[in-house]
Amino acid sequence: MRPRRLAPLLALAAVACGDDDRSLIGIGDVVETTPERMTLAVGDSGVLLVRVRTGDGRARPARIGFASNASDVADVRVTSDSTAVVRARSAGTGSVTVQTPDRSATVTIPVDVHAPAAVPTPARDTTPLFQTDSLAYTLRRTFAVYEVGIAFTFRNATADTAHIVNCGGRTGVALERLRDGVWEPFWDAVNPTCLSPAIVVPPGASYRHALSVYGGLPGSDVVPRFPSAELGGTYRAVFHDVLRSYQDRLPFGEPFPVGARRSNAFVLRMPAR
Repeated sequence: MRPRRLAPLLALAAVACGDDDRSLIGIGDVVETTPERMTLAVGDSGVLLVRVRTGDGRARPARIGFASNASDVADVRVTSDSTAVVRARSAGTGSVTVQTPDRSATVTIPVDVHAPAAVPTPARDTTPLFQTDSLAYTLRRTFAVYEVGIAFTFRNATADTAHIVNCGGRTGVALERLRDGVWEPFWDAVNPTCLSPAIVVPPGASYRHALSVYGGLPGSDVVPRFPSAELGGTYRAVFHDVLRSYQDRLPFGEPFPVGARRSNAFVLRMPAR
């Protein structure tokens, strides 16, 4: 994040926010934008954050406006005095203008939008004990949150009784993403802190449930947050609390090996714009 001195504005459309003391940005003030340039795939969104500081480095409140010069490529939705969500609509190049309500100062953020990479649906691997009900899912977008429900079946093919630690059926789970042939941690669920009776799955039995995957965009105040706005890809789930033994206090018991707690691979796709 590099500070930029505010420059005079020539002729740009504004998102007017009203006039008050916060619009009085003085000569010598600097504006910091995060990021300084945005690169998005069609259908993705990113959060643009702006901070204003005085010449001696002190933060100061300022009401900022945002405008897109190519709304067919990327549109912008103001979410607060200093943040906006930029949504990629079609491949191309545009920019978002950050400016004061009186149009006295402006900074331009380049926005590059590319077509999303095609993500092939993987073949089903029947080896994992956790099997998803589908090999491909499409995320739903609600404002700055993406979410999807994934039903799964756990088939206990081991000789040990499985105990699943949970709160009202919700259990600890994470997603790993396949990138360049390597599985990397990507997302971890945030669950309530209650403790329900363990879900018991004897050897040879099965347990069917669904996990809810949701998260905010990078830079948002939603928890959990995805580490990237480009969510299309190949994933697998890793269930944390599937145990060979159980007690209702910490430590709850001995977990199954991680290989027995992973699901088959599946694809997440971005919604159509």
